[in-house]
Amino acid sequence: MKFSLIFFMLSALAVAIATPYVMKMASGQKTGLEDVFSVKVPEQTRKTFYKWQDASGQWHFGDEVPEGVATVAVEVDTAANIMKPFDIPEPEEKEVKPKAVESPELSAIPIITPERATEAFEKTDQVKALLENRDKQLQEQLNAMGR
Repeated sequence: MKFSLIFFMLSALAVAIATPYVMKMASGQKTGLEDVFSVKVPEQTRKTFYKWQDASGQWHFGDEVPEGVATVAVEVDTAANIMKPFDIPEPEEKEVKPKAVESPELSAIPIITPERATEAFEKTDQVKALLENRDKQLQEQLNAMGR
């Protein structure tokens, strides 16, 4: 009961707050939110940097153009620390060769034939008998100790 009352009151409050903005947008008036969500970059915070690649393929950035090097200008808003996006070239598609699948040796794969299954069951019965004999001996020793 309390939850539904609180939910109803919060919903009514949200509608009351949003109604003036919706009414102003419907009539074409500015709501004031445009200034909040629009990005305006003042000229004072804009700075141009340059990027270039040396002979070994290493990229460098700087605010001065070096001599004899082809550079690319990059405009940066130093107040926001955001660079403009640039396109990255798609990598060239290389031909994919299928890898040869190595087949395991047949001796490494455990194959159970009916004869080998019977033999495996006989071995498990022997192991079971050994464990039962061991348990019997341990129990006798405990009884001899008086426990």
